[in-house]
Amino acid sequence: MRTRQVIAAAAGLTVAGALLSLGGCATEDEKLRQRTDSIIQPAALPYALTQLLMVDVAGLKREGRLTAEMRLDGYEGRKIALWLLAPRGDAGPKGTIVLLHPLLAGKSWLFDHAEVLAERGWYVVLPDLPAHGMSDGPYVTWGAKEKYDIRAVVDALLSDGTIRRPLYVGGVSLGAMVAIQYAAVDDRCRGVLAVAPPIDCATIARRILLLDSEAECNAALARAAEKADFDPRDASAGRAAAELDCPLILAHGLLDSVVPYEWSERIIAAHEGPERLVTLPLDGHALEVGRDEWLADRIEELAALAGPATRPATTRPATGAKRGTATHAAAGATFDRQDETSWH
Repeated sequence: MRTRQVIAAAAGLTVAGALLSLGGCATEDEKLRQRTDSIIQPAALPYALTQLLMVDVAGLKREGRLTAEMRLDGYEGRKIALWLLAPRGDAGPKGTIVLLHPLLAGKSWLFDHAEVLAERGWYVVLPDLPAHGMSDGPYVTWGAKEKYDIRAVVDALLSDGTIRRPLYVGGVSLGAMVAIQYAAVDDRCRGVLAVAPPIDCATIARRILLLDSEAECNAALARAAEKADFDPRDASAGRAAAELDCPLILAHGLLDSVVPYEWSERIIAAHEGPERLVTLPLDGHALEVGRDEWLADRIEELAALAGPATRPATTRPATGAKRGTATHAAAGATFDRQDETSWH
């Protein structure tokens, strides 16, 4: 699984090529189409092909490192591909962790982290998000629909006894953004670990289209919403954080030039409840790479924050309706910030 850096570099070149293609002699309609696609149709194919060609799934199963691979029904009839790791320790299962990969990646991205968690007694579910890997769906909606895909997968796995509660979710970048939104619509989730989450769809779209005017960005976002049939306002980690009934741990590199550290500050400010913002002063984006034990430690910390279950779990309808109004930077809000210069 240590091919991730090579894959990431290839994905980066693909993104750079896509950005360069926005220039040149394209017509205004073509430029609008390209801007629109850059928001909802990421170039995830290089990683998907590498995952398919370079990961020996049969070998992982023979070695006992991978318990099962599945394709389950998600939201709106699409199929969601996933890997499952069962607990390996002698102690009884601690519960289940759903780990969600970043943009342009796939389920194998967090496999090393999942193995550490399985060794510690956790079930681990590694889905391919829609428009990534072997899952269906041509569009990324930044959590507006993906949160319901994850809920559907959890429904299926819990209903047949494949996994056990308590249930937690973690994610990186796009996966972190989806994780926060998923937990806000499924009260079975007992806690969220979010590493470098984008704050909302509109804000990340403006960052993707950094060289374009506000009017051009707004036009592209409106076209993207129409094309992918979603409301960008339903894709907000900031709004979802304000609706969480569970603990939230965020981790963010202070030098992150892709997803600004400030976004995590705003998300944690919107949340009410047990929380922690872990600041890594010397890190940029993709801080999870090589930190398998570190991420597992954060999950264990999350479980400790959650404590024993005290309320019945419910799920909420996939309507986009919200329980309250959130602000992304609540005045006077406080949070626990802890700097970490190493992961040992």
